[in-house]
Amino acid sequence: MADPQIYRQAFSDNVAELIGLPTAPVLMKMFAQETKQGDSVRIDGLKANDAVVTDTQSLPARRDVTTPDFAEWHSIQTPYTGSTKQGSYVSSKTIEAADNIPKKDDVLRAIDIKSPTMMSLASAIYKQEDLLAINAALAPTVLRELNEAGDKAAVAMPASQEFTTANIGYISPDDLANIDATFRDEYVNDEKYLCVNPLTAAAMKNNNRDYFQNSDFIGRMGALTDGVIEKAEGFTILVVPQVPVGQFFAFCQRAITCNTWTARTSELDILPTQRFATQLYTSQDVNAVRNDDFGVVHGTIKAA
Repeated sequence: MADPQIYRQAFSDNVAELIGLPTAPVLMKMFAQETKQGDSVRIDGLKANDAVVTDTQSLPARRDVTTPDFAEWHSIQTPYTGSTKQGSYVSSKTIEAADNIPKKDDVLRAIDIKSPTMMSLASAIYKQEDLLAINAALAPTVLRELNEAGDKAAVAMPASQEFTTANIGYISPDDLANIDATFRDEYVNDEKYLCVNPLTAAAMKNNNRDYFQNSDFIGRMGALTDGVIEKAEGFTILVVPQVPVGQFFAFCQRAITCNTWTARTSELDILPTQRFATQLYTSQDVNAVRNDDFGVVHGTIKAA
């Protein structure tokens, strides 16, 4: 084999392109990206406090106040409501993937972006990134900062965000409408996603044919591409094999945040210890955390 330096840049470029493909089903790429350093980093979340509502006619004049009375002075001040800061803490996870190319094989062909070797390497990374995002969404508790003193505690998922389907074995459009109402109750109105296992997606389509095949649905959404349901009731449907069977979750885009500690790096080296095989190696430090509990719903499919 020629000097591996000739191949290193090509391998690194191809990994970067594969991992960045828009068609890759990587949940991590959907979240607002933050880049912070440290063993454990704080992802900031904000929850608006209730605004003050007062009868307009009862508001005192805000100028020409002559009475030197504290109650009078206090009543004309602009009320302070602010936001509740809730910092969610997350620690780094290192995602590594590697493959060895035997000495007798053509390295240049193996690192081609369309090669089975490169596709397999990218697939391994996609799977682990999806699992990090799923774990962040489904985590029963999140380590949060509770006050300005910096005290931390594990905060449990609110009971209001747990949902069980009305029907045995599948998710119905009515379920999606009810989940959407849960979000709207908390004034969460940004882009919404539904993450389901492939078996759950198939059951949803098979048990709701009247809904997905009626003229109103097709008029709004267009014909289904290869029978795949992409949107329903305002949710973009993401089929992710790593979601546990019998479970699903819905989330709004702002509710989960991915943090990158280090950008992805790629290395290509000859290993004398492996009969001079060429090793392809890639690594990245990254993780995700739920920063707004009310922007996520945990779903369970009712069992018989």
